[in-house]
Amino acid sequence: MGDQGETAVDSRLRGAWRLIEVFAFDDTGALVPSPLGPEPMGISEFGPRRMMVVVGWKNTSAEAASSRVFIAYSGAYTFDGSTLTTYVDAAANPELVGTEQARTIFSIETE
Repeated sequence: MGDQGETAVDSRLRGAWRLIEVFAFDDTGALVPSPLGPEPMGISEFGPRRMMVVVGWKNTSAEAASSRVFIAYSGAYTFDGSTLTTYVDAAANPELVGTEQARTIFSIETE
């Protein structure tokens, strides 16, 4: 894992970000339905050395309560311009602690 805390990070990531879209792919690379549903909600906060993300899908129907998703984790991160990798050191799901969570970033849009 190295010392991600000292890695230079793309300054375009710093600040708070709202999740607007999620794509999921199977092992062959084929597009599959997102585990966060059709209208994902989430926010990420990036500092110079650490990040925190909270993601959820709010479904207001009582029948769909079992399909609600909540994900929260934090840790040091690296970004190579297209892949964001978080080295998880705290998480709502203890099974995520110690893992690397890699996400492809298709675009960074600022207002």
